[in-house]
Amino acid sequence: MGEAIVAKVTGVDQNTVQIRGGGEERVSIPLAGMGFGWLPQAGDRVLLVPFDTTYACIGVLQEQAAGVQPGEIRLHAGGGYIHLRNDGTVAINGMIITKGGEILTGGEGSSA
Repeated sequence: MGEAIVAKVTGVDQNTVQIRGGGEERVSIPLAGMGFGWLPQAGDRVLLVPFDTTYACIGVLQEQAAGVQPGEIRLHAGGGYIHLRNDGTVAINGMIITKGGEILTGGEGSSA
């Protein structure tokens, strides 16, 4: 089947991702960790690896991880976000929860 490739998503439905890369149309399946679901959007550049008789879409290439430091995690979709920070705080759409559980408002923009 070949090696890993980077391709552009041309369409998405509930179970498959249609992509174009290397001059060919391909269908792939998105892979995610247990309990986590995701689908790329049309226009995203994704990394595909050979899997069984098709390709598995294992991630979206990101140009820049806005405001994320090494070791941190930021989940975002549709303008909302959750940011797990190295200092133990959690930011949710601009609201900050401290390590001690205190809820603060403001302090971080809500853009993803």
